[in-house]
Amino acid sequence: MTNKIEAARVLFRYGSSTEAIALLQHVWEQPDSQTQSFEAFLGLMETWISKDKESTQLHLEEMVSGYGPNAEFWNECSLSEQSIIFEWLGQIQIQTDNPQAAFESLSRAASLGRDTSLLWRLLGDCCIDRQELDLAIRYFKRSLGLYRQLDLEVLSGRNFTMGSFTGVDPLKWSHGADDFLKVLLKVTKVAKGKKNLKSARELLMEMLHQFPDDSRLPKLRLMIEKSIVERSLFMPQRGQAQISR
Repeated sequence: MTNKIEAARVLFRYGSSTEAIALLQHVWEQPDSQTQSFEAFLGLMETWISKDKESTQLHLEEMVSGYGPNAEFWNECSLSEQSIIFEWLGQIQIQTDNPQAAFESLSRAASLGRDTSLLWRLLGDCCIDRQELDLAIRYFKRSLGLYRQLDLEVLSGRNFTMGSFTGVDPLKWSHGADDFLKVLLKVTKVAKGKKNLKSARELLMEMLHQFPDDSRLPKLRLMIEKSIVERSLFMPQRGQAQISR
């Protein structure tokens, strides 16, 4: 059955998408095992997302709620398999502007054991939008810690990264220093508001470790550290504030 899924993958990537989808559908409906059925389902999901994200989102939301025609399939999925579906659903929800639903789906994925760089980056982004600075920093650091494993995951399909069937991520997430620089800007803005720029520096130090050749990061480090020093120099001490009254 795995050979049939691989055959479907080859068909799809060489332009025979109709035949590939029909083969995946057959494997999903008449599998030799739940594992093969799940792999076929993920392949189908990638093709669905490519055509219509919103409809796929509604389909998955119905399924994970335990309703609809695929409720039985969902109930037969292992916790690990359910975590993958929750992560993929969360990714779609972010791109269809459903941040609260995305946060809940990604959190469910994490609670079920899903552990990928993109998952933690997106969860951290949700948290920083909710002004939850400490939690966001923790998630971003975990994302950075897993970042170097990304290429291996994509090549092997071991962690079922979206795009492993079609060859292209249908949601077009990017992965790299630029993505974490965007994260750092959001963290710095929130950290300034909370008068806690040390949190931004903490994240930046982790980025320096992961992207040592990026010439922008040392400059940003100097800027953040300068701001921290200036804030400490010009912030009135408690005793001084009392004297000036």
